[in-house]
Amino acid sequence: MKIEKKTIPSTKERLLDAGLEMMHSFGNRATGIQGVLSSADVPKGSIYNYFKSKEDFGLEVLDRYIELQGPIGMKHMADLKRPPLKRLKGFFDEFIALYKMNPTCGCLLGNFAQELSDEDPVFRKKLAGVFTAWIDSVEDCLLEAQKNNELSKRQDPRKLAEFCISGWEGSLIQMKLQKSVEPLESFVDILFSSVLKK
Repeated sequence: MKIEKKTIPSTKERLLDAGLEMMHSFGNRATGIQGVLSSADVPKGSIYNYFKSKEDFGLEVLDRYIELQGPIGMKHMADLKRPPLKRLKGFFDEFIALYKMNPTCGCLLGNFAQELSDEDPVFRKKLAGVFTAWIDSVEDCLLEAQKNNELSKRQDPRKLAEFCISGWEGSLIQMKLQKSVEPLESFVDILFSSVLKK
């Protein structure tokens, strides 16, 4: 019988995972470096052996979030055997199922955008790039739906894609306030029963 070796996370990975958990729960400003070090069980002051600054640390935490969360939704978008609108629905449904386990944290991308985009141009540029890539992916799906005659040709796929992501992120804010995924479910229901129609 083959025994799988467990990979021990590096110090840098432990710091990033601790930072991700804390920033997702409490935000960037409320997350102190000392708290991250304690949570990761790393000696005081050693974080700067791995990151130039707290901003650099936050940007890498954001990358870690994208690395962990991206494949969850993208597996639906990349499943070309399914019709495009079903792929998009699967994307939203997968995240609703995840948020049911913890409806208080929301999306780190949206949280950072609200907290940092006015004061930190580096974060703003990084977040804008991530959201643009996400919108591009949804637009591709909607264009395919139009080609397959699943979606009216009168609809503008780019504007619809922007609406999908903006509406989703707004619903995430309501989810945090209500501590319930009901706003997400309502948004997705209206999106697919009314907006994305032939």
